[in-house]
Amino acid sequence: MFIVKRLLWSLRRALGLSPTQRTFKDLRTRNVRTGDLAALEVFGHTGFLHTLDYARKVSSLEVWEIDATKERDLRRNLPQAKVKIGDSFDELKRTPGRFDLLVVDNPVQVYGDHCEHFDLFPDIFRVAKDSSILILNIAGNPWPRPDEAHLARRRAFYKTDHPENVPFDRMIATYRNLLHAGGFELEWFFTRRRTWATRASYLVLKIGRKEPLDSSFKPMPSNEGARRRVPRRAFLPALTYPLPHLDWESAEALGYHAADQRVYPFVEMFAELASVAGC
Repeated sequence: MFIVKRLLWSLRRALGLSPTQRTFKDLRTRNVRTGDLAALEVFGHTGFLHTLDYARKVSSLEVWEIDATKERDLRRNLPQAKVKIGDSFDELKRTPGRFDLLVVDNPVQVYGDHCEHFDLFPDIFRVAKDSSILILNIAGNPWPRPDEAHLARRRAFYKTDHPENVPFDRMIATYRNLLHAGGFELEWFFTRRRTWATRASYLVLKIGRKEPLDSSFKPMPSNEGARRRVPRRAFLPALTYPLPHLDWESAEALGYHAADQRVYPFVEMFAELASVAGC
């Protein structure tokens, strides 16, 4: 069954239908030159899950992974990447490198002493270039797999009384405050649903340093004038997945784009069903 799941994921990748590939398409519609980005994958695993989907779409790639048993697979899957084996939380404090694209494929749970991506702040800002893209893995609403330890950390991080179902505007307010404290501003954002069963999503944040450290700093283009897409809500309603956090009228009021609602591709649905079935 594991082989079936890998085959379905590979087919989805070959067809360009993975959430990561579509996230990169969304970035390009916002005038981000993804081919010029120096990327960091903070939690690499084996590289197969999603890093393969964008590894050849960036200028350079560095991958961090704490589990040394994953190193062989990482180097085989991502031969062009610079691989570091070690604790990503420690590496953030000491690495001299700085990156245009920071990809955080964090577990959406408590793991060891950490929870989701919460403990990456504020250290992640020291490796961000003055104009950067930060991609986080966030839990959907309502989160279908709550436990008390996880809920307690979400309650503290998002400062909410409803950690199992955090309003999206509360999430964005939290990240705005973290960015402001770290010397950055939030320029724009969007989400991309990743999984059907757990409702996990990418949260893509375009950030800019308020006082650039680089004298040659040139900000990335904003999404002003970017192509706007019309939501295809009428097609296959049973297979659509609107943003789970809030209604579309509220989303657009927050600066959301119609491009963030998609028809769920059949291949992606089958891959997700295979995952739910334990493949």
